[in-house]
Amino acid sequence: MSRTLHTTAKECSPSPEDANKLMQACHDPIDRFILAGAMFLGMDKGAIAHFRDTWVIQHENRIKIPDSQSCSKPCCNGIRKDKNGKIIQKDGIWRPKGKHTKSGNYVTYRNIDTGDYSIFPWAGESIKIFIAGYKEFPLSERAINLRLDAMIERAKTSRRITVHGLRSFAASNLSHIFKGDISKLCSAMGWEPDSPMAKVYVKQYQLKQAYEEGKG
Repeated sequence: MSRTLHTTAKECSPSPEDANKLMQACHDPIDRFILAGAMFLGMDKGAIAHFRDTWVIQHENRIKIPDSQSCSKPCCNGIRKDKNGKIIQKDGIWRPKGKHTKSGNYVTYRNIDTGDYSIFPWAGESIKIFIAGYKEFPLSERAINLRLDAMIERAKTSRRITVHGLRSFAASNLSHIFKGDISKLCSAMGWEPDSPMAKVYVKQYQLKQAYEEGKG
């Protein structure tokens, strides 16, 4: 499901109960990989759709995403028109979604290194199962939305959930694992250092910790 206008990733993120429902309703290797990549490792649709088994460093339990790779899928090949009707010739190369920082000195990419995914046993097992049967992800970004919609319907979740929302769930989870360390969170999610987005999740972690300490 695509995110609608004026909705935030956090608003499209699963609750812990919804996350469990999704995992329980998900048995197909492709569906499991989508959840493992987005909901645990914070991968976006582009990275999931262009995944290849060569990205996995098995002895380190991590996925390293290249700066670019050749791609034969329609999203990276052929001709398309931009919003102004200008014809654009695609070059057959996929590049992770990134952006220039305000200073313009460098570009940040969506998590080029997921880190050790063995801290998430379900995700680790899902990745292992997937690469045993597939050399590369077989579906398009649009198809990922459709697969997630079907998972949500089976799981009967309580809210609207998107892949971007799954990524938000990962960011929230990782902020707790890293105990509010903003540099580690930015590195894991592929955000620029001291990212305003990372600060939102760190603040959420700090408020929860303060609440728990207050209860204690």
